[in-house]
Amino acid sequence: MPATLAAQDIWNLVKNGSISSSFELADKQLQPASLDLTLGQQAYRVRGSFLPTKAEDVMDLVQQFALYEIDLAKPVTLEKNATYIVKLNEKLKLPKHIYAYTNNKSSTGRVDLQTRILTNKNPRFDKICAGYEGDLYLELSPKSFLLTVQAGLSLNQIRFFDCQADGNGMDIHAIYDEYHLLYDRAGHPIPQEQALIDDGLLLTLDLESDIIGYRSKNVNQIMDLTKVGAAKRRDFFQPIHRPDNGCLFLEKGHFYILSSAEFVRVPPEFSVEMIPYDIASGEFRSHYAGFFDPGFGYGTEGEIKGTPGVLEVRVYEDDFILRPGQPVCKIVYDKLLSPTEVVYGVGDLKSNYSTQRGPRLAKFFSEEK
Repeated sequence: MPATLAAQDIWNLVKNGSISSSFELADKQLQPASLDLTLGQQAYRVRGSFLPTKAEDVMDLVQQFALYEIDLAKPVTLEKNATYIVKLNEKLKLPKHIYAYTNNKSSTGRVDLQTRILTNKNPRFDKICAGYEGDLYLELSPKSFLLTVQAGLSLNQIRFFDCQADGNGMDIHAIYDEYHLLYDRAGHPIPQEQALIDDGLLLTLDLESDIIGYRSKNVNQIMDLTKVGAAKRRDFFQPIHRPDNGCLFLEKGHFYILSSAEFVRVPPEFSVEMIPYDIASGEFRSHYAGFFDPGFGYGTEGEIKGTPGVLEVRVYEDDFILRPGQPVCKIVYDKLLSPTEVVYGVGDLKSNYSTQRGPRLAKFFSEEK
């Protein structure tokens, strides 16, 4: 099974020209097991979402489906439920044994902004084939709010995998006790026999805190993603207080920020992906970002006793009732090619979410209630 590349391995790809940019790659783009991608200046409002065939380039389809071109040199506000294509600053020239996946950054998912990567001659979102050489394009679609963006912003991230290395496929049972992967909110390790294990760890919802989450408001106010800490929570979200009957009623079409009951730990030797849970468990999407960096809830030597995962939830088919102990998502641990030299939330790599202890909103919001 392939191994996930750590920060130092990704930087080697930069140094050998496998990853390049229209501008010099900034140190802050490098994360423990991923690289932040940045918006370029060239963007388009298109008629709808699309994918190229194995014979088509993205720009040929953009020219066919574009309504108008947008210059992101200055801030531009994106409309709700509209679709945009942005050419990214970064481009790839991957070795034949390296492929990649992309996903939302945490802050992007928490404002209900859907992002998906397109590449030439590839009829799939977000998966970049081994040996790919060419430009990267980002599809943007705000779902709940009017959002202002500008060239240079990082809205999604890319992870790289080495087909020649044997990294994944470890037995979750074998590593669970060694690293004490889950803690409860009182700071006690959750015994393996009490954990929900199914080819990964199943997480449940925190329904006991005073505020268990936030629900989006149906508003037409603008949230500026170029400004950290400027938005006011009361303008965009309403708090969800602990339900009297212990159950959370989710309404179709609404967006929710919720939190896992379990406190998750990711040792520096691993990364974690949050993957779609069994569709038979309910018609809702439980995440947009779906990636936990090495060191999340763990630190360098295990000094942190876990951090809850924040879930971005949207109900699609019918109103849904979530009950205590009901699994809402699955996390899967992947072995890194080598332990990362850049640990999440440690040293210079501070994060807005490393100290979260519940359903924390995106970094664009002020601490004001």
